[in-house]
Amino acid sequence: LYITDSTTQRPIPTNDWWTDLIVAQYSGNLWSYPQVVNAEEYGIFIAYPKEWTNDGREMKWNTQLEITAKKFKPVSAAANRWHDWGLDFVMKDNEKEMLVTMAHGVPFTWIETKNISLQIRYKNARFYQNNSEISFPFIGNKLVVQLANDAYGIYVPEGTTFEQKTDYLELTFSGEKQFMSVAVLPDKNQLNTFAEYAYTIPRNTEVSWNYDEKNAKINSTWHLVTENLAGGSQLNVLQGFIPHHYKRSSLDFEFT
Repeated sequence: LYITDSTTQRPIPTNDWWTDLIVAQYSGNLWSYPQVVNAEEYGIFIAYPKEWTNDGREMKWNTQLEITAKKFKPVSAAANRWHDWGLDFVMKDNEKEMLVTMAHGVPFTWIETKNISLQIRYKNARFYQNNSEISFPFIGNKLVVQLANDAYGIYVPEGTTFEQKTDYLELTFSGEKQFMSVAVLPDKNQLNTFAEYAYTIPRNTEVSWNYDEKNAKINSTWHLVTENLAGGSQLNVLQGFIPHHYKRSSLDFEFT
């Protein structure tokens, strides 16, 4: 993850995650490919960059999904915990709280809340489940928000009610669990495929290594500590790797 200056779009070099999140009052662009997350005065937005800027230095996006809450005015975005390829930060407004978690190469962003009613703001959206458009109010645990050519998967606790307002959806959770997982999907048809991993949040990520000097080899081990927010037993994470990490891995990678 790294951030860029909003004016020059140049990466800001720093090893201080606290500084990263308060370079502006909230944050700069937090790149946790394949998505980008940005903290704002209302909450966060999540975008799906797919194209390069004209100068070829950075990717750009055409849509963004805004996650906010009723009467929520956080004063800042502050780093809460960070680990080898993951991070979470907290946004507070008195007793109201939004905890945001992301990890490099993981196509989900998790939002855990306290004492707030989550809202999803959008422009010119269409909504789907099982490849069919849905009407509101809608009760369920997942749906697709389609913005132009970008599909965002929304995963929530079972029994959540979605109500459509003028330019946003308002969520009402049915129980004590209050969270949302947002996925950037290849297309709306992948909503159910990604659902298997949507509730498994990485609480800690760690990579260790040792150098085999005799054979001039470095062996790396990746380890995750995960939690299923829905209380299920599925604890595996959907994680992307770049070629020099997966080519000689002992895992059976699936390629898409």
